[in-house]
Amino acid sequence: MNQSEIIARLILSTKRKKRELSIVEIATDIAVLRDMLGGLKEVSKVIGISTEMLNQFLSVFKLPTEIQSLVKERKIDKVAVVFLLSRFSERDSMQLIKGICDRTISSQELKILLPYRKQHLNENILDLIQTLRASENIKVSVIRIPKNITRHTDKEIADIIKDIVGIDDFIEVAQNHEFYDIKIGVNGVKKLRGLAKERKMTLSTLIATLIK
Repeated sequence: MNQSEIIARLILSTKRKKRELSIVEIATDIAVLRDMLGGLKEVSKVIGISTEMLNQFLSVFKLPTEIQSLVKERKIDKVAVVFLLSRFSERDSMQLIKGICDRTISSQELKILLPYRKQHLNENILDLIQTLRASENIKVSVIRIPKNITRHTDKEIADIIKDIVGIDDFIEVAQNHEFYDIKIGVNGVKKLRGLAKERKMTLSTLIATLIK
């Protein structure tokens, strides 16, 4: 397959909600095109997808071969899940995979579980999930902001917050009617509160300043 054909296939595979190709096939095309063009930035320009998203597809190659096979078979077919799994150890990811395939473990839980895992390195990952589900103390903080105070999109707001709290403590920015709900892990909120204190601001004023 030549360069033009790979570009066309990638555009078709990544611009539609219902993909014809598996994540492994798309990642393979991205890797081939990256080598042809000289880097991911060049691939991003050609097919119109951010380098962050391209890296999320490529993260499939960091997974154990057994999990890669499940991705090839499309038993796992969400890029967010693949990317999150790649950030866990091989042992953890192998234990998590059954719950992901039977849909008893969601991508949202994986996002919350990742920073929590780093605080509890010696416990079984499945036990941590149960603790996470049962505990009243382990919560995702939600910071709600009116949409009319910012010119940024939810994606741009997410990038701003991730730069401060780190990818592991960022959960998501969700749209809720006239508001954006910024969801952050406990450690992420601590970082934001620390920054607000340094600048002698309230947390809400800090957020408004960052995203205006």
